[in-house]
Amino acid sequence: MRLCNDDEGTAIVESALVLPIFTMFVFAILEFGLVFQHVQTVGNMTRVGARTAAIAGDEADADLRILAAVAEAGEAMPVSDIHRIVVFSAVGPESTIPEPCKTSNSAAVLASNECNVYLPSDIGSPASSFGCGVGDLDTPWCPTTRDVTAGGRAFIGIWVEAERQYVTGIFGDSVTVSDSVILRIEPDLL
Repeated sequence: MRLCNDDEGTAIVESALVLPIFTMFVFAILEFGLVFQHVQTVGNMTRVGARTAAIAGDEADADLRILAAVAEAGEAMPVSDIHRIVVFSAVGPESTIPEPCKTSNSAAVLASNECNVYLPSDIGSPASSFGCGVGDLDTPWCPTTRDVTAGGRAFIGIWVEAERQYVTGIFGDSVTVSDSVILRIEPDLL
């Protein structure tokens, strides 16, 4: 009878029930906090890249400047987490990135969709890798062909895709984060 009224060991049983749930909440906060940081960083990268693209317009080094701005804005995450950075021609502020620009590396496909695809290895490339020559990184959609006339209504977009590896692996291996921003290219009034 005395064993039925004794509460020794109750704390251990309660801990055994509560601890796994509490641990799962702590891991969830950690993992989703890091994913949220990636979402914010990718969003910042696209905004900064689009502003740089809108200002650079048709300058020969436009894409070099865009990549440098995107890389600087993305310092909160490792460059290896970036999958692609795409500079693309947009019809208007509500348009979307052409699907071939998300997946293709073919210069012919990219040129027909007016987009340039950059990989993490392209970040920090020397200026000699740009210039719209044969084999240059910006050849598919040469910056010097972008419409910057005062009457032009050209839009340019930046799309960034990155992957966040989960730390614990409880919620899967990784999550892919992407964002795009489209702005009107500033007209050249000179």
